[in-house]
Amino acid sequence: MADRKDFELNSFKQNYSEVTKGDVAKFKNDLKEAYEKYLHNGPGSDSMSLEEGVHRLEESKEQNEVFNRKREEFVLAEKLFNLPISKYPELIKMEQDNLMYEEIYSIFKSHQANVKEWSIMAWSKLDVTQLL
Repeated sequence: MADRKDFELNSFKQNYSEVTKGDVAKFKNDLKEAYEKYLHNGPGSDSMSLEEGVHRLEESKEQNEVFNRKREEFVLAEKLFNLPISKYPELIKMEQDNLMYEEIYSIFKSHQANVKEWSIMAWSKLDVTQLL
């Protein structure tokens, strides 16, 4: 009975595997467009300030989370329909770059926090021996 049901569902599975292939191809194109935008307007682009870079890094990390959730869904669908698992090199490169930018911008954020702390520090609490 199970074999008969499986045979009856073959056309249904074939249809969904074709839909999955199309969705994966569309996702890859969307990912390539996002990667191009990331290269030109992302946290590592040349024409932005450090403050703006921090903001864009956060946006990029959120976008990567969305892309990773979609990628996981497509991988599960590909496994379900015995399709070859797709690779997403642009997504991996964006994640690696974000890790590098995270280190750089964490130094900047630390510096900003120190400057803010020093700017509100009372002169009477200033330790002169640390300045020498």
